[in-house]
Amino acid sequence: MENQPSSPPPLPRHSAVNAVQSILSLGLIIFLLDALLCLVDDSLKFFFETSFISSSREIVGLIAFLGGLVVYLLVGLTPLVPKRYFLPLTLFPLVAGMIHLPLVTFFYSQSSLINWVTSLSQVLLTLGIVFLLQRGAASRWPLVPLRALGNRVFSGWNLCLFILLNLFLLLPVVIGITATSTSVAISHFTKGFVSLRPTGLIMNERTYHRDRDGATIHLVPMSHIAQSSFYSSLIAAFPADAVILAEGVSDENHQMKTKISYGGTAASLGLAEQQKEFK
Repeated sequence: MENQPSSPPPLPRHSAVNAVQSILSLGLIIFLLDALLCLVDDSLKFFFETSFISSSREIVGLIAFLGGLVVYLLVGLTPLVPKRYFLPLTLFPLVAGMIHLPLVTFFYSQSSLINWVTSLSQVLLTLGIVFLLQRGAASRWPLVPLRALGNRVFSGWNLCLFILLNLFLLLPVVIGITATSTSVAISHFTKGFVSLRPTGLIMNERTYHRDRDGATIHLVPMSHIAQSSFYSSLIAAFPADAVILAEGVSDENHQMKTKISYGGTAASLGLAEQQKEFK
C-alpha cells in the first residue's frame, strides 16, 4: 500500500498580522477600561455628587486617546483592521464631543445626566464590539481573532481613500460643527450680547424702550481694551442729555490685595484702556 502524500505545512503568517492583532486587542482593553472608569466616575457624580477616581480617569483617558489615535492611523495604513468594529470605537469621542456641546449648552442643569448617558453609551458600544469579536472564538486572547482581520497587509487604494476622506470630509465636518456649536454656545450663555464670527468675537448692542414714559436704555458691551478711536466715537455718539452708567469693579473697602489693571496688556498691543478713556 502506497503512502498518501502528506499535506503541505501552512504558510507562515506575516509578522505584521501578529503585530496588528496584538495592537488591536490591547487597544480594546484600554478602550474598555477607559469606558468603565468614565461610567463609574460619572455615576458617582450623578447619583452621589462625589468622586474619588477623577485623576485615574484622566490618566487612563489620555492613554485611551493616544491608543485610539494609533488604531485610527492603522485603519488607514493597513486593510487588516476591521473598520466596522474599530471606526465606531475610535470616532466615538469625536462624535460624542460634537453632540455633547450643544446639549450642555441648552440643558446645562442636566450636564451630569448627559455625561452619565454618554459614558453608558461608550461602555455599551465597547462591550458590544468585544462580544461580536469574541463570538465563536476558540480562545479569549487575543481579543481580536484572526478571522476578523482583513486579508491584505497593505493597500495603496485604502491609504489614499483614508487620506482623502479625512481631508475633504471628516475635517471640514468637524470644523464646521465645532465652530457652529461654539458660536451657538457663546450666544446662548451671553444672552446674545457676544457672537462668534469668522472675523472674531462680535459685541452686539441692545436697545430697550419703555412705552410708559418713552425712556430708552442702550446697552453697549465692550472689551476692557480697544483702539482709542473706538471709545472716542462711542462717547461722541451719546446724546447730550444721556445718563451714562459704566459697569465696573470697585474696591471701596480695599479688600483686594492686587489692583485690577489692563494697562500692561493694552500697552503691549498698542491699544487704549477703557477705564482711562471713559474717565
